[in-house]
Amino acid sequence: MSLFLIIGCNTKSDQTTEEVTEVTVAQALQQADQLVNKALKLKGTVVHVCKHSGKRMFVTGENPEEQLKITVGADIGAFDVSLEGRINWSDE
Repeated sequence: MSLFLIIGCNTKSDQTTEEVTEVTVAQALQQADQLVNKALKLKGTVVHVCKHSGKRMFVTGENPEEQLKITVGADIGAFDVSLEGRINWSDE
């Protein structure tokens, strides 16, 4: 099963903010169909950030067998390698 996540940075603006759904990696995998096109706050540990491009990272939950690969699109910058080992990185 694949899960496509859109993850953005928090920015201050006058625009109406979308409701954010907080999920663990396990919940994201189990509820993928219900989470399509929703803003997500992902709880997990960043276990790897691609050092070459910074465009991919892997996040795992409590069970290391459950892992998400997150890939950024062309319009989004790269992930910082310093995210590796961080828990709940989307809080920042």
